[in-house]
Order: sequence, then structure tokens, then C-alpha cells
Amino acid sequence: MSPILLLLAFLLVFVAAALHYLVTARPGAEGPIPTKIDRTDETRPVRASLESFVRSLSAAVSFGAILGLLIGGIGSRLAMRLLFLTSADSVKGSVSDDGFVIGQFNLLDTLNLISFGTLIGVFGALIYLLIRRWLPKDRPLRLITTTALAAVMVGAAIVHPEGVDFTVLGPLWLAITLFLVIPGLFGALIARFVDRADQPDSWFQRRRLVVATSPLILLLFPLALIPLAVPIGITLLGRWAAVRNPRLIQLWESDQFQWAGRITIVGIVALASVALINDVRALA
Repeated sequence: MSPILLLLAFLLVFVAAALHYLVTARPGAEGPIPTKIDRTDETRPVRASLESFVRSLSAAVSFGAILGLLIGGIGSRLAMRLLFLTSADSVKGSVSDDGFVIGQFNLLDTLNLISFGTLIGVFGALIYLLIRRWLPKDRPLRLITTTALAAVMVGAAIVHPEGVDFTVLGPLWLAITLFLVIPGLFGALIARFVDRADQPDSWFQRRRLVVATSPLILLLFPLALIPLAVPIGITLLGRWAAVRNPRLIQLWESDQFQWAGRITIVGIVALASVALINDVRALA
């Protein structure tokens, strides 16, 4: 199934959830809905909601960049070095799937890999920020879920039977394990740190807004701005619209949308798991 059809299928899940909510919701069943807002206080809930979101966004960008640099960038570089040491001598000089010459240290290539890992870390943190309300509330179970989710999703994208990384470097079990552990570790830590940043006593909540949101300057770099501007803009617009229309908040927090989000996550993980298993079988 093509990615476009998958996207449409998951979008239909949310459309069905919204229709079910509109059909079954009774007036007043979820509390009174204010129909008129005092113009003098109109900007206060908008400002408070956006400030809360921007603080969480800043924390996600910060921890995503740090963990992406350490785990995705440096961790991947160390993993490739370990695989070179455990592989046959004939792999030296081969070009990896990412364009690196195996067995040779190149500072520019290393910096590019670290930069790419940092960017992917920020992107992964933003995805977690978006889907975390659909994840288990229990902290240990949430960490297990985010670990498995990150490992399967990234593993399915990285592990493939074509190319060099998983056909020449070895042993195969070590290569696959390393590139499942790296994203899995990121998934576990990003959930822990981003959730902790929402606590009232965290640095991101106690500092002045201009200080707490200073890490967002990372988004000004053109390379980062291109893939991140659209989801951030849509999220900000959604926040603003939801605050102005309380019915949207109730829809977003409804049981129907909760289940729609969980069904989407389970569906994506199931498809990624099948793809990963098939690739591993093809390699074995």
C-alpha cells in the first residue's frame, strides 16, 4: 500500500471519530460550553495556552537536539566503527549506504552525520510531543511503548536487504541489534525528559518565557526549518483555533479521538513491524 493511501486511511479514522463524536455527544454531557467570551479576557486563554505549548515545544527541541546529537549522531558513528572492527578486512574502503568510506575517519563526514542525527532527534521529539496524549499514562509502560515504537519505526526505515550496511558489515545480528537499540534508547529518554519538563519545578517552567524558549532559535537554521515549519505551524494554528472554539478542545480530548490516535499508532507500528520482519528474513 502506498504512503498516500495509508495517510488517507488513517485520516479517515479521525474523520470517523469526529463524526461519531458529533452524532453521540449530547448538549451539556461534557460540561457547559461557553458560547460567548468576554472581549476583555479574550486573549488571556489564548496567550496562556500558547505559552504552555511554546515552553513544551522548547523543551522538546532542546532534548531532541541533545539526544539526537549524542545517540543518533555520535552513537551511530560509534556503532559503525564497531561493525567495521567486527567485519572482514575486505570491507575497508567500501562506501556505506550513507556515502561514508568504511574504515576511514573523515571529520566532515562525521560532522554531517552528527548534524543529521541532531535534526532527526528534534523531529522525533516533536513527533512524541504530538502523540504522547495517546500513549499509556503509566510511566514505566509509556517508556516501554516509546522505546518499542522508536525502535520499530526507525528500524524499519534503516534495515533493508539492499546496499552495504547490512549485507557487508557483520555479524548481521549485531548490526540489526545496534540500529534497533539506538532509536529505542532515544525513544525511552525523550519521553522521560520531555514529560519531566512539563512539571512546575522544571527549568523550562520556572524561567522567564524569553529564556525558556531560547532553544527555539535552532529552528531558524534553514536545514531544520524546512521539515519542521509545517508541523509546528499546523500545531500552533490548531492550538489557537481550539482555544477560540471550546468545542474543538472537547473533540480533541474526547474518547473517540483518543481511540482514533491509538488505532493509528497501532496500525503504523504493525505495518512497520511487518516491513522490518520481512527485511530481516531477506537478509538472513
